[in-house]
Amino acid sequence: MNSRHMSDQHERELALSRGVFALLAYYGSGSTQTFFSIVDKALAFTGLRAEATQVASIRRLLYNRLLLFGFLESSEAQGQRHWSAGPNRLVRLQTGLVIPIGDTRFLAAVGERLGDIRSHLHIFYRFPRDTGLSQDLCCLAYEIDARELDPVAHDLECESVQVNARRLVDTLPPIDHVYCSVASAGLDPTQIDTTTELKRLDAESGGWVDADVRSLVEGLYRIPHVFGKHREIVIKKGLRSHVGFEIQDREWSLLMTAHLLRQNLGWRYNAGDKALMVPAWQIPYLPILIKRVLLAGTMQWPNLENGRYFFCLVPATVARRLASRYPMLGLSYA
Repeated sequence: MNSRHMSDQHERELALSRGVFALLAYYGSGSTQTFFSIVDKALAFTGLRAEATQVASIRRLLYNRLLLFGFLESSEAQGQRHWSAGPNRLVRLQTGLVIPIGDTRFLAAVGERLGDIRSHLHIFYRFPRDTGLSQDLCCLAYEIDARELDPVAHDLECESVQVNARRLVDTLPPIDHVYCSVASAGLDPTQIDTTTELKRLDAESGGWVDADVRSLVEGLYRIPHVFGKHREIVIKKGLRSHVGFEIQDREWSLLMTAHLLRQNLGWRYNAGDKALMVPAWQIPYLPILIKRVLLAGTMQWPNLENGRYFFCLVPATVARRLASRYPMLGLSYA
């Protein structure tokens, strides 16, 4: 499609996403409440209506997906979560397509500069039906030759960056380093109050189920904290009794549990299709950086088949490096 002749249908499909990206670029950073306000303004601007429960779901999904695709960075200070968005930029995908991310003026300038170049509607994520949204998280992607990217970025006075799974995977810490920084040994499970509302992560459902302090089994547990935050501990069988490890960073709880208990998480890789298949229940419990590596190939949310997410265009070298850093993934090859 020639971008100068973008259809009215594409204009409508892009309205919500452009509104969100433009407002993120305008504010630059903010609190969670600021992000919620941005989503509400984008919904109002596009005329999309949703129930209160749907709006809450849309806010949560947008925040999570923008974070996983690398369009937001998140940090926490004094118990408050904050986000920041990058500057106007052209992002080159591993597929070779280039997507512009930025404010309204920037996107208009991109349309003028790249008006004669073929473009496609690139869908990052399709919202579930229960959100009531008829639009997707998407943008225009342009067919720009790699040699032309920097000159185009120079003309538009913006950054040019490349999504590269190989570079991302090299930034991931090996599991032994993770253990040293996030796991604290020495917790005595027998000291847990018997009245505590203990929860255990259930691998079959992927949810937290009630657990009894008096009949503990190996696994990952969640203990309520007096200040509202949960503590997460791994219970492991010792020579004479159970021992406990407190996990300081929840992002690593699942992998650290599998590491300590020598579990196999059952990941699969199909070299022919370059597809990495991950049990769906594990996705919420994986570190953001690992999910960014998995998404880098297509920059699209994966399909769900038979209880597994299929992440496509994952190079074999990336799959091997993940397996080397995290043996508990139990990576097998199809």
